[in-house]
Amino acid sequence: MPAWDFRAPQPLQSLRDTSAGACAASGLLLLAEKTSGEDSELYSSRGEQILKSLFERYGAWNNPDEEGLLLHGTGNYPQGSNIDIPLIYGDYYFVEGLARLKG
Repeated sequence: MPAWDFRAPQPLQSLRDTSAGACAASGLLLLAEKTSGEDSELYSSRGEQILKSLFERYGAWNNPDEEGLLLHGTGNYPQGSNIDIPLIYGDYYFVEGLARLKG
């Protein structure tokens, strides 16, 4: 899963952003739809891998009290807001990516 900011200092690289991962996955699957051949296969494969990681490692499936689908989103670390929480736009792109896989 991507760090909340790829330019962040090394000590902050451990802070992940599932919303960025979900957005990237959905975008890769869209690229797969718009291309063909090896490019399409590569984009599709990578998008599926990210979605699988989100599902297996970052889902809130076993916590009925959680309001989001994906844990560990980071909105704005420098401002101290929305850190290590579910983010609605992360959930949106996760579901969009799943819908793209389903067709």
